[in-house]
Amino acid sequence: MHRISSLKLLILLFFSNANSSEAVDDGGWYTDPAAIIAYPGPCNIEIRDALSLTQEEFLKRYAYQIPLVIRGTTDNSDIQQLSRREYMLDKYSQKTIRLSSANTHSYDKNDVTLQKYITEIMKPQKLDTLGNETFYWFGDNNYTEWEELFLAYHPPSYRLPKLTGAYSYGVAAAGTGVPFHFHGPGFAEVIYGRKFRGTSLFTMG
Repeated sequence: MHRISSLKLLILLFFSNANSSEAVDDGGWYTDPAAIIAYPGPCNIEIRDALSLTQEEFLKRYAYQIPLVIRGTTDNSDIQQLSRREYMLDKYSQKTIRLSSANTHSYDKNDVTLQKYITEIMKPQKLDTLGNETFYWFGDNNYTEWEELFLAYHPPSYRLPKLTGAYSYGVAAAGTGVPFHFHGPGFAEVIYGRKFRGTSLFTMG
């Protein structure tokens, strides 16, 4: 059995702890609150603590049936440090990354340097911006060039029989996302910011 894991690093918004005056570390990925179009709301997805969720229960109850939020799976403070904005621009600014359009099948691709993407292209999404006109970095990673990041990531311990996983690392601004689409099973982990995911259970006819 092999691990199934799809790493998603989405830089969505800067937020403060409602119960404290201490600001949550945003890794340098600050977003002007005026540019935010999606705000945290109620979550109807079940949340489980990794300490109480066994591999057996994961397979029997969740893996093939319903979405799940798992807390406290692994310590990923190493990749969190490597993903800070200042560090990435200092070390990887001239690396070429592949951007994908934000429509369902990501038809178009553009190759740019990481510096150009972060400083010129990556901006909060507006409601009237079309998906095929929006490009951001999610996946299409060169595993050799980004080996430092992938080696620093510790995936969840849960596994699916007869399947192996592949990592997908990316950075995106507030409000970005891909419309309704299909793909295989995976874990999505946010390093900085928040990810809003709309889910619906239905039967294919």
